[in-house]
Parts: sequence; structure tokens; C-alpha cells
Amino acid sequence: MNLWKFLVLSLLFTASCEKGPSLDSPEINAIKILKNSIENHGRTKEFVDVRKLVSPSKIKSSKIPLLYVELASGQNALLARYPGEGNGTTWLGADGSTVTFKNGVLKATRGLGYDLMGSTNNMPKWDNIKNGEKYKLTFAYLRGNNSIKIYEYICSMEKSTKEKQINIFNDLLDTVEFKEKCKHGIKEITNKYYLNKNGSVVKSKVFHSDKIGYILTELSND
Repeated sequence: MNLWKFLVLSLLFTASCEKGPSLDSPEINAIKILKNSIENHGRTKEFVDVRKLVSPSKIKSSKIPLLYVELASGQNALLARYPGEGNGTTWLGADGSTVTFKNGVLKATRGLGYDLMGSTNNMPKWDNIKNGEKYKLTFAYLRGNNSIKIYEYICSMEKSTKEKQINIFNDLLDTVEFKEKCKHGIKEITNKYYLNKNGSVVKSKVFHSDKIGYILTELSND
């Protein structure tokens, strides 16, 4: 049994439980649609670009949150929110890979080949961020020998004084940009977050690892 079939069966089993999502919940249906789209267009070894596969009108008509994720390599996917709540919000792709964010900050990944097992930070809440204020960000990675490698960064955030309009699948949104700069030894990274009027991160470009590079995310139907 491949990973995807296992995940689908797990979701359907969860749906049958009292507190699980129903079989016809929007999240379950979205995952099924994404799976079918990838299967129908993935019979060749060519890379599938979901921006060409799924139109903005289809995304908008779904009326459920969908997360577009693009790696530095150009590989991209459209992920549905995993049913249920945990330590953050987890988004599930048709191939079984997951990306987890907490308050818009990257928390963990699975299925990317070099995964972020977890992260912690003492960053203030978005409303309480002061320009230049220092805080810690810690990443933990699983290495090939099953050992954990930990990187600790010292970070600070700068909030833009002007709103910036961004385009997410043909939806124009007024956002506030936050630019985060982090340093670990001589290594420096820069992350960007775009918050809408509700205070949700609707777009970000964040560092994952040296092997994966930066991850671009765009949130639709928030």
C-alpha cells in the first residue's frame, strides 16, 4: 500500500469516528480532488505546475482554504488543510507531504526529503512586534543517520509602515509586510511575511534549510 492510499484510508477511518471530519467535509473532498488531479496529470515523469493545472476560478469556487507552496527548485503544489487541530495548522498535499505552520511561522515539514522535524521561537505576537526587538528561533532537522541537528538563530523583525497590495490567484489583497532577519554564526537568512487585515499570514517566503532553500506560500480563501 502506497503512502497516499494509507493516508486516505486513515482519513476515512478518522471520519467515521465521533469527533472526526465527515466523509463529505470540504477538507476531505479537497484532498480527494487534489489526489485525482495529480494522478490524472502525473502519469509522465514531467513536473506538474499546479498554476497551470488549477485555475484561479476553481480555487475561488472551492470556498475552502488552500495553500499554494513552491520550493526554490520551482516544484509546487496546492495543499488542503488537514482536518483537526494540533500544534499548529497542517497542510496536506496529494502526495502525502505536509507543511505545518503556527501563527504563520514554519513549524515542521514531512515528505520533502530533508525535513524540518520541529521549530520553536519566542517571537512576540504579530500585534506586539517592535522593530529591531531580538528573539530566538530554533530549527531541528532529522539527518541521514537518524540524529537530530539543531540550529539556533537570533532574529529581529521589521514592520513596513505602508500597506502592500499582493496578488494571490487573481485576488488583490492589501497586506502589511514583515521582514525577519535571522543569524546563526556567519549564516544569515531573511524571511518575509504578509498579513491581511484579519492578521492572518496570507503569503510568506521563509527559509527551510540549505538543501531545500526558501519556501514560498500563498493562502487562498482565508
